[in-house]
Amino acid sequence: MLSALAAIRMQTIKMDTNQEFKDKLNKLILHWRSQGIKLNTGISIDNIRNLEIDFGLQFEEAFSNYLTSVNGFVDFESDEAWFSFWSQARMREENEDGSHPKEIMWFSDHSINLCSFGFHKTDKKIYTHYQTIGGVEFIANSFTEFVDLYLEDAYLLLR
Repeated sequence: MLSALAAIRMQTIKMDTNQEFKDKLNKLILHWRSQGIKLNTGISIDNIRNLEIDFGLQFEEAFSNYLTSVNGFVDFESDEAWFSFWSQARMREENEDGSHPKEIMWFSDHSINLCSFGFHKTDKKIYTHYQTIGGVEFIANSFTEFVDLYLEDAYLLLR
């Protein structure tokens, strides 16, 4: 029998179309709004390209679509499970403060930076980093898979 994590990965591999991710993005936004989370307005493609240049990483289409729709949570808002998705300003701040490994572009955290989540600049997969442990651990093959895990059960993202 497949674990919940393996089943989600198999579903995500099958889901490649832009419309399917837009539907998933709408579900994600509704999930946050149902919790009363304040969301920032999305950013422009030009701002996204500037982020890519600054971080030395070309974002996958799903992450770019996410950023044009939602520029993360307002300030340090978090969901009921203590996950926070960062704005472009917070991404810049968190990625430049020296507390995270530089080979990854961080975009989210759990429990006020107990652990963070981001794209590896080499393989573009998503990893986590626990501030107290060090090192990084694989989480998901793509942003779409990350969102699938988060929506299924956000605690699946924790190790």
